[in-house]
Amino acid sequence: MKQLLSVILVGALCSLYLFPITFTFLPVGNTKIYMAVLGLLLFALNRITNRKPETNRSMLYVSLAALAVSLAGVFSVFLNETYDYTYAQYLILMWVWAGAAYFVMQCMKKAHGHITVELIALYVIGVCVAQCGFALLNEFVPAFKNVVDALVEQQTDLLNDVDRMYGIGASLDTAGSRFACALIMLAYVMVRHAKNGGRVLVTLFYALLFVFLVVVGNMVARTTSAGAVIALAYLLFTLKDGFQAYHRQVFLSFAGILLLTVPFGMYLYATSPEMSELFMFAFEAFFNAAEGGGFETHSTTELLDMWTHIPEHLKTWIIGDGYFLRPQSYDPYYVGEHHMYYYMGTDVGYLRFIFYFGLVGLLAFIYFMVCCTRECCRKYGRDKVLFVLLLMMNMVLWAKVSTDLFVIFALFLLADKTGADDVPVALPQKNTAR
Repeated sequence: MKQLLSVILVGALCSLYLFPITFTFLPVGNTKIYMAVLGLLLFALNRITNRKPETNRSMLYVSLAALAVSLAGVFSVFLNETYDYTYAQYLILMWVWAGAAYFVMQCMKKAHGHITVELIALYVIGVCVAQCGFALLNEFVPAFKNVVDALVEQQTDLLNDVDRMYGIGASLDTAGSRFACALIMLAYVMVRHAKNGGRVLVTLFYALLFVFLVVVGNMVARTTSAGAVIALAYLLFTLKDGFQAYHRQVFLSFAGILLLTVPFGMYLYATSPEMSELFMFAFEAFFNAAEGGGFETHSTTELLDMWTHIPEHLKTWIIGDGYFLRPQSYDPYYVGEHHMYYYMGTDVGYLRFIFYFGLVGLLAFIYFMVCCTRECCRKYGRDKVLFVLLLMMNMVLWAKVSTDLFVIFALFLLADKTGADDVPVALPQKNTAR
């Protein structure tokens, strides 16, 4: 019972980290800030007591890369004489996430005694599955939704106006990016489990979670689909060395779960108007294609239009305009073009970065993410493919929205590498006794 309560507590902390929320009864700050303060204090305490973490060198390299991003932002803001310091302070933002991640990882280590890549991945998966469950409760149980809305400040008016599902702090692209990462991790953990001769029932359970995350995750945010595509591509990639016994276990598990869930989904679609509407939103592209239209959605059409809003001046391409947020909302001296939501009318991550600090800043940001990936690969040599997949996910995300996945990488970077899988295997010694 004690162990179960510990797992639930650590899972709740992971959720408050991955999906930070602001409580309506607290005056300032969100859960990420509170955990960051606790994490930095805990880090200082561990240093004082000479319990040196193994993450110092990795975090030094990552911090220097984040400093390059911040300097690019400062350079652009200074030259363009603007007041938008969104990414000029990225080093500070990075360390806030790092402090919160350190606190979560120390709690996880206290609960389990060790930390492995698989353990971290399972917590991320569990949190995302739980958030999908919360989103369904918000949608179909008014009493639950009223309690959440009363306690948590998460732009509920906007979410209700646009009629979007949301969990507890999980909504829109923030939720979609985390769900996408969870799907990649789930595919990786599933293959690893089957490859190591794990039980079939566990593989079936993983396949069920995968289908649940794909369906409900897309109802919350269709960015989830990008993670599903990369995860399925990874499963196909594992066939490069031929069809192995563990492939049969994985693919048959998926087939069995789909045989059960597809008829159930069709039944819900046919009998429940509410579920029918959610399915049509989640898989709008498929419905449009089935009705004779193109394989597209309203949001993809808008996204393609946003890709046409490219910089017109060489200076913008090099150092940017120094604007990331909508300038007319905070800069009284702004006299440029006015757009409803975003500077220059585009929400595309790559273009927003270029408009803010040019190709100089964009390349610095790409290097920062590559640095995070490299340090994780160095730390967890057997799991390189997972971090490469997460890096790919980050690059794909930027084609749609300006968010980054340091929040995921930070968990691995700040974890003490103490898992059984990380213990080097001793080579047998030659017996020289006569």
